[in-house]
Amino acid sequence: MKIKLLILFFLVVFMFVGCNKINDSSNSSEPSSIAPTPIEEPQIDYSIFEEPESAYAAFLNNLYSGDEDPKNLYEKDELDYYGYDDDMEFYYVTKDLDNDGTLELLIKNNHMNVAVYTYDEDLKKVGNIVFSTGTSRFLYSNNPDYPYIFYFGLGGGLNHYGYVSIKDNQLVYEELWNEDYSGWRENRIEEFSKDKGLINESKIVYSKGNDIEWIAVESLDR
Repeated sequence: MKIKLLILFFLVVFMFVGCNKINDSSNSSEPSSIAPTPIEEPQIDYSIFEEPESAYAAFLNNLYSGDEDPKNLYEKDELDYYGYDDDMEFYYVTKDLDNDGTLELLIKNNHMNVAVYTYDEDLKKVGNIVFSTGTSRFLYSNNPDYPYIFYFGLGGGLNHYGYVSIKDNQLVYEELWNEDYSGWRENRIEEFSKDKGLINESKIVYSKGNDIEWIAVESLDR
């Protein structure tokens, strides 16, 4: 009888100690072997702050605020010829004019003077183009072979079609062909470029109405 009681006693003690060990392990302060679910932070597209966009944005902000003198956009002879209006409005667009992977910044004013900037470790001015006052349209192509800006203008009884590009780090402004709408010329169409593909592309963008939407220069801090 005593032996049975002793066996029963040890069984009870064993069960009690085992339960305490289980409870102790569940309340242990040691780190769990199951890693906590990480919190996903919102992803920010930092590419919008990279060059050349940030350099262009800073330049446009300075132009808008007056920290950058708008007269610096022009050459002196252009200012002497066209004069300067303190109430002049400015518009801009970015486009890769030479297909080198870097966007250029183009800024135009009411007088159709277009200043072109590029970025190569710093903001650099490529040049200026003064269009005739009759020039009223700037157009773009969806064809990657023609990254240029095409233009259409009126003057001297003619419709003028040309393009703007950058070649060998120089600004290129070339009339491709024109069309006589006055009737005084025997040959109504006259071509100046030997590049038939370029001439044809200028006709395509004009017929499709691929007009560039210029953006008014305002503060980009808003």
